[in-house]
Amino acid sequence: MTLPFFLSFLYAVTRAANAVPQLRRRILEDGTVAEFDWCPPSYTAMKPDGVYVYCTVEGDLPYDAFIALGQRRQREVLERGTLTEDGDARSFFFVSSLPWLHYSQLEHPMVSPDDSNPRISWGKYVTANGRTTLPVSLFVNHALADGLHISRFFRNLETELAALVENWCEDNTPKAPLVARGAVGEAD
Repeated sequence: MTLPFFLSFLYAVTRAANAVPQLRRRILEDGTVAEFDWCPPSYTAMKPDGVYVYCTVEGDLPYDAFIALGQRRQREVLERGTLTEDGDARSFFFVSSLPWLHYSQLEHPMVSPDDSNPRISWGKYVTANGRTTLPVSLFVNHALADGLHISRFFRNLETELAALVENWCEDNTPKAPLVARGAVGEAD
């Protein structure tokens, strides 16, 4: 059995972000602020022809259920083949992955000043001198979150990833390899 890298990392990112209330807050059209109980990730899945479709994985789920639902949802949106969002787009964390690029900086476009959906991205992991690194970026609307909340997200992400590794390992022996293959959002 191989573990899907993209969906596993998405699971950890989603849990880490939801643990920070400021990242679940959004500025509404009338200028008020709403806080969602749980924010699902919205990401793109690439069709064989290189065209992207949106995909979401809803709910605060245990790892195995999240992975199963993510794989099913990816199959469904790839078959549907349209670039439409399912659910309330204001509640989403917009997630992207660049598995082809190990970057040091990334910028995200903002539609308007009240665009308040956090953007979470990660790039290609590389191993050099016995150390593996993976760039991760978090873009927030500064009216709702600041450096303290960003640092909490990264601390939570480290905790979530450590918990996944602990669950995958038994007596320091991996139960299954974690593989990264294919393009962003491919059903892995």
